[in-house]
Amino acid sequence: MSHGFEQHCAKYGVSPEDHHKKSKQTPDVVPQPLGDPVRTGASLIHGLGVMTTKSIKACAVVGTALDHKHNRTSTIGRYINHSDWPNCTLITHPDGVTMLVTLENLDDDEECTIDYELVMQIGKKISDDACH
Repeated sequence: MSHGFEQHCAKYGVSPEDHHKKSKQTPDVVPQPLGDPVRTGASLIHGLGVMTTKSIKACAVVGTALDHKHNRTSTIGRYINHSDWPNCTLITHPDGVTMLVTLENLDDDEECTIDYELVMQIGKKISDDACH
């Protein structure tokens, strides 16, 4: 586990164990939209992670993390892991759908990661000029 993840949990009064338990709950999980170039796979960070199924350029939309009702998608929304050096971020569009967007070029079968703290600081509404 990264130091940043532990700090994030402490800041929001959640233990890392409770965070992981919450991520395993499924009442708010909806299917990942077809065509999103991701799969669930073994993570070097923790448990399962979001892996690319093809190379993806920087500043490209990878897929849906949360639908307009804030339901998590079955792959991105549920298994995206934290990194102190993320290669992706989340962008919430005006329609309420939150998308995973690359910050750098990703190779096929590379794990997608976000900075949980950055996402929380910005209130889950990261402007869509993150790549400009």
